[in-house]
Amino acid sequence: MLNLERDSLVLISEDASVQKRYLQACEFLLFKAVIYDSLDAFFKDDKVKPHTVFLEINLSHLDSATRIQKLNQQFQNEVELILIDETTEEKSKLAQKIFVPYLVDRKVFLNTFMTEFLIFQKGLCGFYEINIQDLFPDTLILFNAYHFMPLNQKFVTVVNENFILTEAKFKKFESAQNLFIHHQSAMSYNQYIEYYFDRFNVGLRKRIRSKFYQILSQWRETLLIGLTTHPRPTTFPGSFDDLSSHLEVLNDYLRESPDPWALLFELSNASILQFERSAIELIISSFVADHFSQNQLQRLIELKWAMTFCQNLTPSLLYKKILFNPFSLTDEEKAAKSLFLSQLDYQLEEALQKDLTTYAEGFVTKAVAPQLDPFFIHLYIGEKITQGFYQSRKNQYSRSDLLQGVLTETKKENLLNEAWIEEYRQFFIKQSYAIKKAGN
Repeated sequence: MLNLERDSLVLISEDASVQKRYLQACEFLLFKAVIYDSLDAFFKDDKVKPHTVFLEINLSHLDSATRIQKLNQQFQNEVELILIDETTEEKSKLAQKIFVPYLVDRKVFLNTFMTEFLIFQKGLCGFYEINIQDLFPDTLILFNAYHFMPLNQKFVTVVNENFILTEAKFKKFESAQNLFIHHQSAMSYNQYIEYYFDRFNVGLRKRIRSKFYQILSQWRETLLIGLTTHPRPTTFPGSFDDLSSHLEVLNDYLRESPDPWALLFELSNASILQFERSAIELIISSFVADHFSQNQLQRLIELKWAMTFCQNLTPSLLYKKILFNPFSLTDEEKAAKSLFLSQLDYQLEEALQKDLTTYAEGFVTKAVAPQLDPFFIHLYIGEKITQGFYQSRKNQYSRSDLLQGVLTETKKENLLNEAWIEEYRQFFIKQSYAIKKAGN
């Protein structure tokens, strides 16, 4: 049985520094920090029924496997464990032996954005917001849908899986406007939308949103594997075929839209992208590259994944650089940002490592101008457009101003030659013309 309460994620650790770091991350995320200093104290509290437990434990101790087994038995193997320990090859094998998939290095937990990322993914990011208008009355629903009650922070089931959504019940929820689905239901939600979709523009928006959630679910899982598996995987640990297929379908839908940029902007506003934006950057880069018929999807996916899971940002850089005003960085933080390449912690296959180094040197640190390989350029432009979307959230969204701003900023950075600037200008003009023509 899925526990839907926001306080159902806990930390068990006797280490004051680990507790302090967890508390810091929870306070920043406005998440209730539930902490126990021992397993015994945790077992004595029969009121909390977590779905995820961060457990700091020394895997080398003889009784560690027994204690983990006891925790699993207590919750009938329905709790997800994330172990915190010094990571070595021996301890990684021990974790695998007792069927614990996630192992986080203690130093990484204390000193990087990993803590916020995991709490957000496991605690705050379990549900996707859907519009009640995405559903159709008198249809068979393939998933549970929930209403969020903010006062007691609970999700209450209001639509049951494999039941007919009656016209009366549909009208009852219309005033609520938004419902939620669990991220594990993303595929079922997509199947439902594809089966019942209407052919009006609103139907296209439904299909784009549902496909976006499919991509996001798969992307989050591969990031989680990359971040918590030791030794880290050297290549993308998911299915290229599945993810490539989802991206290709989404690109088809975006091409059908009279204003794909407005729809991409809408996707970028999803609250689940607040702390980790690589999924929307991948989607936008894929759409841009697709327009130029240069969509090397497998290479694009793998490099974006490698860049994301290799980047051990400090909490202060995460808070300022990603979430708030990047101009508020201190001189020390600016220096740390400029040393991005040296901060990367990676063990990748030779071709992927070469791509990552080339991209980081050329477009991120601006240390060396890269060769004008379309693959790197489309990824870079996709990231700049994503940044523009987030800046536009503070002001009124203007597609023409945003896209022109991307070109202006890119030209100032002197990283792209005039030929590439003109290519993108023509691309954006064509999109604008298509929108104007569709409006007439």
